[in-house]
Amino acid sequence: LATLASLGVDKGFSPPAAAPNTPVLMRIRLINTLASAISNIAFTDNLPSGVAPSSPSALSTTCTGASVSATSTTVSMSGGSLAAGSAMSPSICEVSLLVQSNSAGTFTNTIAAGGVSGTNDLGSPVSNNDPASAVFRGLQPVVVSKAFTNGTRVVGQVNRLTVTLNNPNA
Repeated sequence: LATLASLGVDKGFSPPAAAPNTPVLMRIRLINTLASAISNIAFTDNLPSGVAPSSPSALSTTCTGASVSATSTTVSMSGGSLAAGSAMSPSICEVSLLVQSNSAGTFTNTIAAGGVSGTNDLGSPVSNNDPASAVFRGLQPVVVSKAFTNGTRVVGQVNRLTVTLNNPNA
């Protein structure tokens, strides 16, 4: 979901589904459509229960002057800046890191409306008007089983082998 308010937030997982304990890239994009720059941009994103930064997390940002950090339950940024933008040509920066789920399931990560804050060129506070959410699915592995029709055969005798694939995520 992308928002194009004065200070917008967009987030996602790539890929959007993976097996538990498999690192995936989580991106949080900050979008300025104001005709003035925004400074002192800050947020804390609470990760959903069951999702945590990978080790190593490869935590990084393209936001000018920003400091980023991650704990086992949060991703935070402070002191970031975005140049002036417009609806047709927004100014964008992002925070990214590798995260992983510890189990199978559906995990929704949301930054609430007002969860990202900053200050415009006039010294007035700005924040995101709309929430931004992304869904990640921790998938169970496909279960493979095999069986011979007859467990005892002599050399050269035909025996049927059945291979069964079961997708517990379907």
